[in-house]
Parts: sequence; structure tokens; C-alpha cells
Amino acid sequence: VKKLAIRVHHSPSLRKMLQAACATAKIKYRTIKRNVITRWNSVNTMLSSVIHLQPALDIICSQQRLSGRNKPNPLTKFKLTKTEWEFIRALKKLVEPLAAATTALETNKRPLLHEVIPIMDGINQYLTQIANDTMNLPVIWDSACRGLVIADKYYAKTDDSAMYRAAMIMHPRYIMSYFDDEDWPEEWKAGAKTTLKHLYETYYKPSDSSEGSDNNDDGAEVTL
Repeated sequence: VKKLAIRVHHSPSLRKMLQAACATAKIKYRTIKRNVITRWNSVNTMLSSVIHLQPALDIICSQQRLSGRNKPNPLTKFKLTKTEWEFIRALKKLVEPLAAATTALETNKRPLLHEVIPIMDGINQYLTQIANDTMNLPVIWDSACRGLVIADKYYAKTDDSAMYRAAMIMHPRYIMSYFDDEDWPEEWKAGAKTTLKHLYETYYKPSDSSEGSDNNDDGAEVTL
């Protein structure tokens, strides 16, 4: 699919063929999108475009000769089978929620720390569900398992900063109940509490010199 998208994208004559095939198939013409390795979600964008263009792509990949030209059609080798189209749709279903998650963070004018862990948990749960579904195609199962490895890698990076867990605990929507609902192990929850308490005592707890000026702070402790 990637090679097909590149071939059509860079050829004015093939784009013209695609436009005519869209008219024949009675679907709206759209340019075929390419997967660009440096762009987030470009795989999802490419898959969306080829799924929309499937009837037209089947037409132009079935023609033995280029329209109006006595030359072999270079796209015949890219014609996809029914099974391959089923795989493309399954792969689109796999990556779509991931694209939605990254888009939500990218388009937010003020991405907030407390949003990161719930999004990562959602991705992890979604990929786990697919990996545990024995009805999925083997290649989709393998993709989900590989995705879990990558997701866990980046999830672990939230441990490098205490602010992620602190932001969750201090947010009135979540506090510690979020970690209970998500069945975090007790040692993880205890570690999150310890981290927040350490932050408070290190950076925010009133010093001895200021306690006398504000009696309300006497004996202040962190209660979680």
C-alpha cells in the first residue's frame, strides 16, 4: 500500500487515472495519502485514504494498459486481494484509537500532566484487549503485542518524573481513587503517595522560620 501510494502521488498521469476511476466508481475523488515516517498518525491517514479509494484503486490496478497510452500499467502488481483489504481494515481499526489519543494531546493548546497517565492506560488496555482476542488475524495480534511493548516503554518514562503521579493525586477528579479503579498494585500506590509526600516536604512545606508567622500551618501534614 505504501509503494502504491508513493507511485500514484508522484505521477500526474496516475492521479488522472485515479480521478477517472473515482468517477466510474461514483465515489468522491481524494488524493491518496502517503505514510511519512516523521509524521505522527500518517499510517492512519494513509489507511483511511486507501480504504475510501478502494473501488477506484481496484479499477486502476486491474487495467493492463495505461488509459490513452499504449504502455503497460505499472500498478497491476499492486492490486490487492480480498484478504489483503481485510487486513488493511483490521490494521486501520488497530491504529485509529492511537491516532485519536495523540491528536487529542497535539491539538490541546494546554496539554496537562494529569491527562497523560489516563491516556496511556487507555492505550494499554486497548492493545491488551486486541492481543487477547484469538479471533484477530495473526498479524494484527503480533502488531498489538509489539505495540504493547512500545507503550510500556513510554509508560515507564513517567516514572522519571514525580510530577505525573503528583498531578494525578492532586487533581480533584482522580486523587487516589483513580489508581484504585485501575487496580494499580499496592506497592505502586504506596510509591505514588511517598513521592507526593516527598515533594511536599522538600519544596512546599513551610520552613521552621515561617511557622511562627502563620499558626494555621503548625503541624501541617500531607493527608492522602
